[in-house]
Amino acid sequence: MLNEVHLKVNMPLSLKRITFKSIGYQAQPEPQQLKGSWQVFAPCEHADYSGCVLFSKIAGLSSIEDKKATILALKKLIQIAAMGQPITAHYDKKQCHELHKFKYQGKERVIWRIRHGDIRLPFYYGQGKLIFLASVLAKRKDKLSQAEELALEKEVKRYISAENEGQLQLEALSPGSSAAPRR
Repeated sequence: MLNEVHLKVNMPLSLKRITFKSIGYQAQPEPQQLKGSWQVFAPCEHADYSGCVLFSKIAGLSSIEDKKATILALKKLIQIAAMGQPITAHYDKKQCHELHKFKYQGKERVIWRIRHGDIRLPFYYGQGKLIFLASVLAKRKDKLSQAEELALEKEVKRYISAENEGQLQLEALSPGSSAAPRR
């Protein structure tokens, strides 16, 4: 278990913006990004969305209902993030709350979660109004297993280390735009 070990990032961590288009809503325009909007990102191994941790997790869900619920949860999160308000203002306490806390680099870190049916979207608030989607979980009970806690901690630690070392590679906004590109 990694307690206070500082993870060294050997290579940049590439984050791709999660948009309507990326989750399959090509025909719908992206929500208008209001001032101070949140940006939703997930780690990906390549310049395109192949190797995207989030999409690999969705593909690995066992039921079509869980996959559909995940896409709907992401769609709602993208819409809420575009408003720039606190994410918790748009969900009740059963839908969005702290999921797991752990210490890393001398600070207490909090992983939040959004619930949509049996789907949990664990996320971490990054600097600069960034929402880092750490995983997708199909849960039939609320309690995380130790393996799930450790896997979430590992992803968030990887993000924090890359952020602290200036090794985050964020998908850029389209030129001359202050919002995500319209699709």
